[in-house]
Amino acid sequence: MGVLHVALDYEHVFSDREIQLLTAVSEIAGTAVDRAMVLDTLEQRVAKRTHELAKANESLTELDRLKTKFISDISHELRTPITNLSLYLDLLEQGLPERREQYTIVLQRQVSRLTTMLEDILNISRLDMGKIRLNIAAQDVNGIVQQVAADFQNHPNGDITLSIELHQGLPSILGDQKQMIQILTNVLNNAFSYTQAGSIRIATSWDDAQNYVRIEIKDTGIGIPPRELDHVFDRFYRASNVSQSTMPGTGLGLSLVKELVDLHHGHIEISSELNVGTTVTLFIPMAPLFSAA
Repeated sequence: MGVLHVALDYEHVFSDREIQLLTAVSEIAGTAVDRAMVLDTLEQRVAKRTHELAKANESLTELDRLKTKFISDISHELRTPITNLSLYLDLLEQGLPERREQYTIVLQRQVSRLTTMLEDILNISRLDMGKIRLNIAAQDVNGIVQQVAADFQNHPNGDITLSIELHQGLPSILGDQKQMIQILTNVLNNAFSYTQAGSIRIATSWDDAQNYVRIEIKDTGIGIPPRELDHVFDRFYRASNVSQSTMPGTGLGLSLVKELVDLHHGHIEISSELNVGTTVTLFIPMAPLFSAA
């Protein structure tokens, strides 16, 4: 703990009793200093732990709020397609025969909407339980992009132009084809949901220096407030400019995308400008240098 120095201005030989007394004094002093230090560090540890618990409680409170909001949102989201299914099934049975094709298209659209929502919820659950296993194999990114884009070519919002720019000679990636389709489908669903008119462009490229294949999805939608960009990958989170609107969504799409991209050892970047549009860029490692470890 320290040194106790005793000095006299004359020659003196300390007796055993004096040495014992000084030893006892030094031990008492050392114990006092030690206790003082323990109390001081204890107060610091208690203060630190209290701060950590307060932050954890704040996070739990926010998570609870988001989950409550999610239940409300998903209930609303499920109610809409279910109501439409009931309505258009009646129309299919009793409506005008010449409009049956239109009724069928609407029914298919609502079934697709329900399927997407349920698949997102199930995938989030599988991720939490560690039950998603990637079937890793060499994948042709351009082929996957074309497959997913084809599913959106007949999107009901005819005011949006979907275009693709595929870089020829693109290296393969090692990934799970089903999950890569899920990733692109979720990003495109978002782009179509929040773009009222204009265009959506999908472009592929690669970076030899970083050993990544890039997939860029750019839309001319409503955009995301700058201060909220850091939260778009949080579960249940919806930007303020859409959560207060009638636009559909559960706040799970991009969080699922982020977690699936992480499983592929890739990363995702997003940039946005209000009323101008949003760009989502996926970076997936090239097959030759990919490591599943």
